[in-house]
Amino acid sequence: MPRENKSRYAVLGMLSLEPMSGYDIKKKIHRGIGEFWSESFAQIYPILKQLVEEGYAVCQIEDQEGKPDRKVYSITEAGRDELMKWLSEPVTYYPLRIELLLKLFFAHNASPDVSIHHVEQFQKRMQDVLEEYKNVEERMVSAMKSRGNWLRYRLMTLRYGIYSVEAALKWCEETLQELNGIKSGKGV
Repeated sequence: MPRENKSRYAVLGMLSLEPMSGYDIKKKIHRGIGEFWSESFAQIYPILKQLVEEGYAVCQIEDQEGKPDRKVYSITEAGRDELMKWLSEPVTYYPLRIELLLKLFFAHNASPDVSIHHVEQFQKRMQDVLEEYKNVEERMVSAMKSRGNWLRYRLMTLRYGIYSVEAALKWCEETLQELNGIKSGKGV
């Protein structure tokens, strides 16, 4: 069975926040949900066109002085209904595609140093991401008092990211210990 394209719901969800151009949607996706969902301009613009054709969004042209006209999209009531329908459907689970794990699975074909390097690079990236997430969490918790419940949902997704990164860091420690054992000949 082919996968349903969930990208349309990411775009509809972004439009549920406020009217936006395709460029604005790309920026909001990158900054807001970029650690667990991404969309390219090549995906966003055809989706916007389709959403307008289906009556789920409308497009308004804004004149810009010295620049090309700006297309700003807004969600319609039918679009909100479609988003609500999708939000109530069961979640579809797909396997992750993690290149590091693929390389590690076949690492017996290379020196342990290669895998150690890959895991250390991943570990550094995860430490940076965790620091960034913790900073965002602190700002969100402060802002929650004045901004209401909608921010609590965003905090839930952020905390999933925090816990995932913490688990990845624990895995890195264990994996580096194991790889160093293989390198020194003390493997199982």
